[in-house]
Amino acid sequence: MAHVKQFTPGWAKKINTLFQVITECTSPVLAYAHITPFLIQVFPSMPHVVHLVNMPVVMEKTFVMVRGLMKEKLKRRVFVHTRGHLQRLVEDLGTDVLPEEYGGTNGTIEEHASKKLSLYNIAITILKNHH
Repeated sequence: MAHVKQFTPGWAKKINTLFQVITECTSPVLAYAHITPFLIQVFPSMPHVVHLVNMPVVMEKTFVMVRGLMKEKLKRRVFVHTRGHLQRLVEDLGTDVLPEEYGGTNGTIEEHASKKLSLYNIAITILKNHH
C-alpha cells in the first residue's frame, strides 16, 4: 500500500494530461513525440526493464522506427512482446506475478480488473462520505 501514498493530486493531474495528449494525437508518431518528453518529466527514474505487451500493430511498427533513435542502453531495457511471444516476459517476471493470459499463474486479467474496480468503488464511497 506504500505506492498508494505516492498518488498525489499533482500526479493524478499529470496522468490526466497524459491521457488527453494521447487521445488528441492524430498519428502514433505524433503521439510518441508528445508523450516521450512528458513521460521523462513525470517519471524521471529509469526503470531497469520495460516490457510492452499487446501493442497495436501500428504502434509496434512505429516503435521499430523509434527504437533506431534510442541509445543502446535503453534498447537493451525495452522489450516489445507480440501475441504469443512472451518468453522473455515470463523469464524476467516469473509466472507467480503474471496473469494466466501472459503465461502466468496469478489469476486472470478480468479477476484483477474486478478487484481494482471494487477498490476504486470503495475509495469513491469513502470520498463521498467525507464531503
